[in-house]
Amino acid sequence: MRTLVLGLLLANLLLWAWSQGLLRPLGWAPAQVGQPQLLRSQLHPDALLLQPPRQIQPRPASAPGSAPAAPSATRYGPAT
Repeated sequence: MRTLVLGLLLANLLLWAWSQGLLRPLGWAPAQVGQPQLLRSQLHPDALLLQPPRQIQPRPASAPGSAPAAPSATRYGPAT
């Protein structure tokens, strides 16, 4: 039983080292995953304009003792 536990611990340690790329100098490393075709297929990436988020206005407090208002639904986009 002790041999099984030590074997599994060693296998787990080797898998972790492999997945972190620590065994790359030995020629054992996971394949590099990337998507360079997505970078090449971008159309006008310089036209993207990032804007700061809008400030959210706080709601006015309701009068004490009154029931809270029912939540309203907000619809975004075209009505279907």
